Amino acid sequence: IFRTIAKRYEQFMAPLANGHLCVTQAMKDHLKVEMNVNENISVLYDCPPSMFRYMSLDEQHHFLLRIHAELCAACPQSWYNHLDPSRQTLFTEETRSGTIALRRGRPALVTSSTSWTIDEDFGILLDALVLLDERLSNQDSSLKILVAVTGKGPMKTLYEKQISKLVLHHVAVQTLWLEPADYPQLLACADVGVSLHTSTSGLDL
Repeated sequence: IFRTIAKRYEQFMAPLANGHLCVTQAMKDHLKVEMNVNENISVLYDCPPSMFRYMSLDEQHHFLLRIHAELCAACPQSWYNHLDPSRQTLFTEETRSGTIALRRGRPALVTSSTSWTIDEDFGILLDALVLLDERLSNQDSSLKILVAVTGKGPMKTLYEKQISKLVLHHVAVQTLWLEPADYPQLLACADVGVSLHTSTSGLDL
């Protein structure tokens, strides 16, 4: 009943406003259809700050060298025990000529930032990783995937317990906390970034 009352109140008040701001076209369409608002709706799309930028291989290599131990703590030793830590990471290496290159046969790096709350259903990602690991095993694939999940929050311990019980052969999941300036660099190194956040409206990210 409270939801119905709140919706009726919004539908009554929304057309009386001088203007409306939203961050997606989907919310703009919702205002038109559900709230009877037909004008003065502006969509202001989220834009990343300047710290989120492209990084050269040289920059990636030096960043990955710095966080390598923490980043790869959940990986099987067979993934990295043959590496020379002075010039190699799981993903990059300094060649004999002194240039930086991606390592042949390197794992894929997937990253996700989460606040570990009910707004982000991390179980969806875990279920997907289990299915992916099974598929890679069935295909006898050599592909390895490291999933790095950053952030702090109330449900982190719960999900870490679930992660510890997973039996994965091609996928490793590492939770870690990075300084705010380091997360954009990790994202720049990643092959794939995953967002699990959902808004209360169900329309915005």
